[in-house]
Amino acid sequence: MGKACTGADESDYPYPERLPSRFPPCYVPFMKQVETGLLAASVWLGASVAWGASFANSSDAQRPSPSHASLEEPPPDDEPARAGSRPVRTGWAAHTDRLAPFAGPRRNPDSVSFLFSPFYLLLPMVKLTGELSVVRHLGVAAFGGIGQSTIDFKASDGASSTFDATTYLLGTQVIGYPARSFDGVEVGAQLQYVYVDGQGKVGETSFAGTGSGFALGPFLGYKWITQVGFTALVQGGVQFLAVRGTGNGESGRTDTASDALVSPLLNLDFGWSF
Repeated sequence: MGKACTGADESDYPYPERLPSRFPPCYVPFMKQVETGLLAASVWLGASVAWGASFANSSDAQRPSPSHASLEEPPPDDEPARAGSRPVRTGWAAHTDRLAPFAGPRRNPDSVSFLFSPFYLLLPMVKLTGELSVVRHLGVAAFGGIGQSTIDFKASDGASSTFDATTYLLGTQVIGYPARSFDGVEVGAQLQYVYVDGQGKVGETSFAGTGSGFALGPFLGYKWITQVGFTALVQGGVQFLAVRGTGNGESGRTDTASDALVSPLLNLDFGWSF
C-alpha cells in the first residue's frame, strides 16, 4: 500500500496532519460497493436457476398425456427391451431429471473450465480462472489478475490526495463436487496472494508504497454448466487475511505497517467448459 494507506502511527510521518488515521481509509467505501454488487449478482443467479426449475415443471405439465395405444401391452418380442429399461425415478431424482436441460450433461473427469470475473472490472482488474477436473468429484483451479487504478481521497486536514496503484493477484483453489463429477454443489478452499505497487501525493508531498498479503479460507458454491458448455459459478465463504504495507516519503524515511483481519470470500464467474 502507499504511505497514505499503511495504517502506521501518524507520528512516524513527516507530515502527520495530512495523513488519514485509519487502515486503509481509501479502500473501505470502495470495497463496500464491490461487495454489494457481488451480492446482488448472486441473488440474480439464484433467481435464474429457480426460474429454470419452474419452466421445466410447466413444460412437463403441458405435455399431452400418452394415447391409449401406448398403454397397451407390447408384443412378446419387446420383452427383453422392457426388462432392461430404466426404472421410473421419483422424488429428488425426478426433480434433477427435469432440470437436466438447464444443468447440462455430466462432464468427463478430464473436463476443463475457463472463467472470467466481470465484477473485478469494477476495481478495475482483469481476472481469469482455469479449472481442471483431475479425478471424479475433485477439481483444481488456478487464477490470476492484474489491474491499475487511481484512488482519490481526502487526508485528515482536507487536502486532496491521490494514489496510483498497480495490483497483481495470484491464487489457487481445491474444489470438491459431492453430487456430480464437475458441476453442481461445490465445497472447497481458496489461497490467494495480492501485491500492490504505487505512487501518490498527499497535498504537495509525494510518496511511494508497496503492499502485499495472503488470504486463505473455505467456501461453498454452485457451478452450472449448460449442454452447450456455457458455465456460471457462484462461491461464498470467509477468508483470513494477513497484509503488510511499506511507505517511502520524500525525506527517504521508510515506514511499515501490518494487519490481520477476516473478510467475506465472494466469487461470481462466467465462462466455458469442455
